[in-house]
Amino acid sequence: MKIELKNIKHFYALTDETNAFSAKLYVNDILTAECSDTGKGGCIDIHVVKGREKLLKEAEEYTKSLPAVKTEYDFDLDMDLELFIGQLVNVDIVEREFKKSVKKLEANNIVFGKSKTEMQYTWFTTKGNKKVSITVMLSTPSSRNMLGNRIKKLKEEGNQIFNTNIPADILNIPSSDKKSEKE
Repeated sequence: MKIELKNIKHFYALTDETNAFSAKLYVNDILTAECSDTGKGGCIDIHVVKGREKLLKEAEEYTKSLPAVKTEYDFDLDMDLELFIGQLVNVDIVEREFKKSVKKLEANNIVFGKSKTEMQYTWFTTKGNKKVSITVMLSTPSSRNMLGNRIKKLKEEGNQIFNTNIPADILNIPSSDKKSEKE
């Protein structure tokens, strides 16, 4: 069963004990409910779309069949739809923060890592120890070659390159893979 959130809006200023948000819940690509949390603790509000009650019930039963979640305090929480939605919200927050960090860093750096949670960056400098932007590195064949060599070495070390401003030919990614990587 495919359960996902779309149109997620985070309200960071309201977040206190839980993440304050609103979103649309889709089950098997069908809008099934509107979800929200005020951020003050307590339950996530799930308001079913009229006529989709059966689909929501199926999603509830499905999530209850999923494995329990181990907490940081070393006890298990039984999975249910509300916990599942909370996890989807957390994943969205992490992904947004990751993209924001990459966007901030990529103009002047190669942003890389073994995973998104282990993000690092490196840069090129001039003889005067001034940072050189990626745009400048792409401007001449010799600097493009230097950039390509550094990326090749990073990838050989098992890293992923997270920049969206480096052409696919330098990343050695076929253009069709580069498109799906951005999505």
